[in-house]
Amino acid sequence: MRQVFAECLVDPVTTIKKDILPRFIVSEDCRNMKALLAALDPLPCANMLKLSRPTHIIYTRYSLAELEQNKVQFTLDDLCDDRILYTEFMRYLEQRVSTENLKCVRAVRIFQELIQDPASHAAGVEYAHTVYKFFVCPGSAYNVSLSHTHLK
Repeated sequence: MRQVFAECLVDPVTTIKKDILPRFIVSEDCRNMKALLAALDPLPCANMLKLSRPTHIIYTRYSLAELEQNKVQFTLDDLCDDRILYTEFMRYLEQRVSTENLKCVRAVRIFQELIQDPASHAAGVEYAHTVYKFFVCPGSAYNVSLSHTHLK
């Protein structure tokens, strides 16, 4: 079986090395990739991350009576989507030096909002690099835990 796989790679590898790779190296796509990679080094400092606060207000999800009577058990969505709850939860996490997870959730949600809107799709693709630089890249300011499988 290994011989079959090895043999089936001969032509594709030769084609890539002799034809496709040299054309890629001089292409606009390669220049764009190099510019994006250059932007990753050096990694940005923690204070360079600017996240917009959520725009929702908790009163649209729960009635004032429910909130006043303390009948609401806030969910993670509540904490991440509401500007007041997000701010207060962030303040709580700052006291415990544990803000990276909430900031990551907020950054990914911003990315998702951008990528869903055709008018801001390109900005969403660019924002993906921001998320990577601040949360995924080894040594990043707010590095979050990822399995070894996802880091490959």
